[in-house]
Amino acid sequence: MKTGKERKRACMSDLVSSQETGGLLHPKVTVCMATYNGARFLKQQLDSILTQLNSRDELVVVDDASTDDTWKLLCNIQDERIRLFRNDKNKGVVPTFERAVSGATGDYIFLSDQDDIWLQNKVKQVLLVFENDPSVSLVVTNSIMIDENNRPLNMRRFSPENPAKLGLMQTLIKNLYQGSLMAFRRDILQAVLPFPKGIPMHDSWIGVVNCMIGKTFYLDEELLYYRRHDANVTGGERASAWKMAADRCKLLISITKRYSHLLSIRQRLKHCSECSNKPVCM
Repeated sequence: MKTGKERKRACMSDLVSSQETGGLLHPKVTVCMATYNGARFLKQQLDSILTQLNSRDELVVVDDASTDDTWKLLCNIQDERIRLFRNDKNKGVVPTFERAVSGATGDYIFLSDQDDIWLQNKVKQVLLVFENDPSVSLVVTNSIMIDENNRPLNMRRFSPENPAKLGLMQTLIKNLYQGSLMAFRRDILQAVLPFPKGIPMHDSWIGVVNCMIGKTFYLDEELLYYRRHDANVTGGERASAWKMAADRCKLLISITKRYSHLLSIRQRLKHCSECSNKPVCM
């Protein structure tokens, strides 16, 4: 049985990717992006992200065998913070994001679409939530919708009429977790990876798992311009009732298969948060 000091030492030993200067902890951020035929809006999105990252942060981009100029555009950007990978064939959104998330080395992981625009204080405000409450393992923010010409559509992802209901039962009924609005601590990767085969989307899976093992915080700030256009990869058509029911069943089955594993991780994370008041404990 480990003593309290030993547990604290074990928790803090994993903070190898964080840098301490002047007594302040500076966590490393990883942004994970999947691309596919997104050259039209990609540069603007990359610029909006990179301006918010420091020299130690990283942007992990996995291209899903694009056939347009996406890969060429990515390769032409000279920035040491960008780590590029490419699938040998088109594999779809979920496996591509899984590869990106699996390659993340940061303390905090942000998910990103290829065609949105991050508002300039997105990273800072989300990190403040994690810093102020060590029990929060995942943050969801709000967004403003824009069209292909960057014109606001006067629509928010969440509103009084469409509140952010992010609990377990609600998510199993109707998923409101949206990857581009999500950031989470690295410590939940041990629970979400690998992604189960057949899950409907990566964001709903991460959201459900976090409901099981951690705490979701909804930050009611519009920190993203979410672009709506004809070529949206993840927007898609409104799913039929049958497909939604089938997707929820797949999530439930996947959770059931991993239930014991999730409970053990939940206990470890609980002990870890108790042994240190640092905002990151992995």
